[in-house]
Amino acid sequence: MPAAKWSVIAEYVWLLQHVAAAERRFLVFGQDREVPQRWLARFRPLIGDVEFFFLDDSRHLTQLA
Repeated sequence: MPAAKWSVIAEYVWLLQHVAAAERRFLVFGQDREVPQRWLARFRPLIGDVEFFFLDDSRHLTQLA
């Protein structure tokens, strides 16, 4: 797992946590489901109220966290 991908996810989670006016905070991932799943396995306690979703090739949206 490239460290650059994990640092980008951490950056977006941090940014989303600081959007005060948002009703919901979420990230949508595509292509490689393993990237967000492995990140969540290690850092789930840090996500706060940010939701993680995966959009597959058939446009099916699945919540990961």
